[in-house]
Amino acid sequence: MRSYKGWKPGKFVVKHYRRGDIMDGEAFVLVPERDPAAIVALRAYADTTPDPELALRLRNWADQIDGSCEMTATAAPEVLDKLPSWIASLVAACEAGETTIDRSLWKLAHWMLAER
Repeated sequence: MRSYKGWKPGKFVVKHYRRGDIMDGEAFVLVPERDPAAIVALRAYADTTPDPELALRLRNWADQIDGSCEMTATAAPEVLDKLPSWIASLVAACEAGETTIDRSLWKLAHWMLAER
């Protein structure tokens, strides 16, 4: 297929992280470390998403890439970025003393059993 200024259909294979199926035509890959327009897109998405946690992570990511500021303490570590956001929220609630580790582990176990 022909490329249009670097964009080429099928250039990246995107799989759904839970189901494992390929999301053919359902996803668009941005590489903000190499594409300044992708940084603008991250900020635009952060401004319009109803998810405040996602908005914060996207802004922090964009700021880190373009050097607007250093990563803040509110930015999640890499391992948390690989978990569903509600699990990261459980970690944050534990750290803030809003819940206990035991209660969070119970919620996680309940979710895992429900996914079967």
